[in-house]
Amino acid sequence: MNNKEVVDIYDENKNKTGKTKIRHKDTLEPGEYIIGIQAIIINSNKQILISQRSESKEKAPLKWECNGGALLSGENVIDGLVREIYEELGISLQKDKAIFLKTTKDNHRFKEIYLFEIDIKIDEL
Repeated sequence: MNNKEVVDIYDENKNKTGKTKIRHKDTLEPGEYIIGIQAIIINSNKQILISQRSESKEKAPLKWECNGGALLSGENVIDGLVREIYEELGISLQKDKAIFLKTTKDNHRFKEIYLFEIDIKIDEL
């Protein structure tokens, strides 16, 4: 992870505020949100790809997850997902294969969750 990930700040209605902050460094104030992104990757056998987080991660080390991250400043959701999955797994996702699943909202974060159907050779990751 880049220690200088600049993210846009959104209000409680998911509107950009015009402010940016550095992820994992700057504190989010009440009513400030960032956009989290997650890709659920499923193959033709209906198997879901999950990966184990590094033991050096501050949050949830060694836990299993579907991959994603945070939307960087100026980035759209699909471009962010393609970037994150390539950075984390080396998989090049096709933007036109993204299927929107849902948006969640929790403590200072909206999470955009998308499905990608793709057959991957697990031994090549």
